Amino acid sequence: MDDVDCQALIARDGRLLELLGRALRSSEDFAEEESGETALPEPVDEEPEFHEIMLPPISLTLRVRPYAHHDEHGQLVVHYAANILTGEEPNLEARPPGMEGQPLTPLDLHVHADATALQNAAGKLSIRYDTVAEQAVLTRAYEGNGGTETSPTQPDLLLRRAPHPWVHRVHASDVQETAASVLSAPAHERSEQLATLVRTLTEEATSQSAPPPVSSPGPPDIWVVGLGTKAGVQITDETRDVLRSVQEVLFVDTGVGTRELLESLCPRVNSLFAKSYTETDARLNAYQHMALSVVEAALAHGPVAFAMQGHPVVGGYAPLLIHDLAISLGLRVRILPGLSHLDALFAELLLDPFVQGLQAYEATDLLLRRRPLRPDVPALLFQVGNVETRLHTARISRPERMHRLREHLERFYPPDHRVQAVFASPHPLAPSSGYTFALSHLGDYAHVIHPGVTLFIPPVVERPISDPILAKLVDSPSHLHSITV
Repeated sequence: MDDVDCQALIARDGRLLELLGRALRSSEDFAEEESGETALPEPVDEEPEFHEIMLPPISLTLRVRPYAHHDEHGQLVVHYAANILTGEEPNLEARPPGMEGQPLTPLDLHVHADATALQNAAGKLSIRYDTVAEQAVLTRAYEGNGGTETSPTQPDLLLRRAPHPWVHRVHASDVQETAASVLSAPAHERSEQLATLVRTLTEEATSQSAPPPVSSPGPPDIWVVGLGTKAGVQITDETRDVLRSVQEVLFVDTGVGTRELLESLCPRVNSLFAKSYTETDARLNAYQHMALSVVEAALAHGPVAFAMQGHPVVGGYAPLLIHDLAISLGLRVRILPGLSHLDALFAELLLDPFVQGLQAYEATDLLLRRRPLRPDVPALLFQVGNVETRLHTARISRPERMHRLREHLERFYPPDHRVQAVFASPHPLAPSSGYTFALSHLGDYAHVIHPGVTLFIPPVVERPISDPILAKLVDSPSHLHSITV
């Protein structure tokens, strides 16, 4: 050993085990040279820099109460009072000292933190908190300023999205009664009964959370298939075989050559696009019309197929409504996948969601729920060209249409952050297109952002590793052996 190594041993340096290992390997190498044999060395893990000690977790609930008033200059001033909930409900009518103005909607913030102590070789401790927070807005009424002040109005049910298929009502008594009347009605009265059933299924006020229903075994009465982003060249062999076997194909794809492709596979083809989408009509009406048409065809001369561009359940509610409507009537449904616009975007953007994760939202839903965004995770915003409405139109957007969206995004990203408006072309011979610009110029590109455009927001920063112990273990053979059998 040289002088540096000797000094390290005297000073009880953290390299002690490493130095001993080197010395042992040197002696083994010498012995192997004498014997003429060579042995494979055992893997040696480095001594971790930190020792991890789990501490009791922290869980608490904060109730935050805002109070608003206007100052002498007419500016709105908001102050916040907070209580830690301990099991006893705080008196919300009791105004904290110094709080002026009108009480606004309070907020419950539920905070849970896993606490971990990290102790280094010198015995120094530090604590890491892995925190998760959830918020819940209260909607009770408050007495204040001489009258009853209610919390801000919640969005009207008509503005909300159609319910998720896993929040369905197919087993509810009123749904089953209506379904029975559909099955017993004469063929000429079936359409009206089906319309009543689909309206009953899409009533949100009485929806119930339950696992999704499962079709009964046997050959499907309805196939729901995806044709891929580029119809004709991305259709799977499985989907082709299904389309050859059904009595009718109903579809909503507007791609070039889609009808001709489907007619080459099935003699009876019916486009639902023009019949379902009407200028300024509610989009839910279009989905209901598609579902009614498909189920009515299945009852009349099944099996049938419903075909749409991309993947049938990525960005489309009609297939999910078809599923619940059919199940309530005792019909068997099977859904086949297709290449979606997400797959196309990953290829266009060279985006691997495994590297930094991915956050993805529909643009209008982002604004309605004021969803927070993480600037260290890539973001995709779908249907930006439809933002602020669920009505169908072919008209071009004005710059003002992007105002709310830009303001919301600038809460999380700097105005000069570069974003991309990307359109993955559905036509085999047409190239995809995209525009890159600063976030503050989003409105300047409103005229080229149509419903098929997705907004890609790259991360602003890279999130650092906060668990140094796990970072060392991920490449450790001994750790792998300790967590496997």
